Amino acid sequence: MEVVNFHLNDSKTHSNDEDRIAGTGDIWRFTDFCYATIDTGYQGWFGEDQFTYRTDPVKSMAQSREFFANIMKKALLIYAHKSELQKAQATGDAIQTIDVVKKYIIG
Repeated sequence: MEVVNFHLNDSKTHSNDEDRIAGTGDIWRFTDFCYATIDTGYQGWFGEDQFTYRTDPVKSMAQSREFFANIMKKALLIYAHKSELQKAQATGDAIQTIDVVKKYIIG
């Protein structure tokens, strides 16, 4: 079986599917998700699944696309430096691994 679609939105950790603007929750986890799709060779679609009853739907979807695009760029940067990441991970030192990743997530 092949995965052909991921739906994107956000919610609070350990909460129900709240259909919030994608990328407005945990940027670290969202970047990790995007990295995993790159690393596994995912070739499917990314769709937005938002029920924007709290905000303007057009603006909300635009925000989601913007956040997704920028976070995916960060994941691609990390992937471009995969050997550096793997070297840090091989040490077993979480701080060293975070230092590699944070360069590309927060600068």
